[in-house]
Amino acid sequence: MVVAGDAAYNGVHQLLSQTDVQKRREWIAVLDKIESLEPRTVVAGHKRPGSDDSPRIIEETRQYIRDFDRLVETTETARAQACTPWRSRAGSRTREGQRSSTLWSVAWICLAAR
Repeated sequence: MVVAGDAAYNGVHQLLSQTDVQKRREWIAVLDKIESLEPRTVVAGHKRPGSDDSPRIIEETRQYIRDFDRLVETTETARAQACTPWRSRAGSRTREGQRSSTLWSVAWICLAAR
């Protein structure tokens, strides 16, 4: 069993807006290390209630990061979001109640469309 904390996600969007290419590569390396342990159970730090703790979430998390990287390279909206500090974006809620968009929501929209 591996309790993966923030390294693995299960059925929920990953917060990638505060990462850069290097951090995402490091994240994938951590997932590779977890996978090398050949766990039968992987407990994600963030998961949809009721989701099982299957080791498949390692690859799902890794693929989500790779898909995100591809979208940043090919999608103008995602690229613009990736280059803008999350606190300054217009769209999701800030502490003051203003809306600012989050990168994960942009990635979700793009991934859902494919």
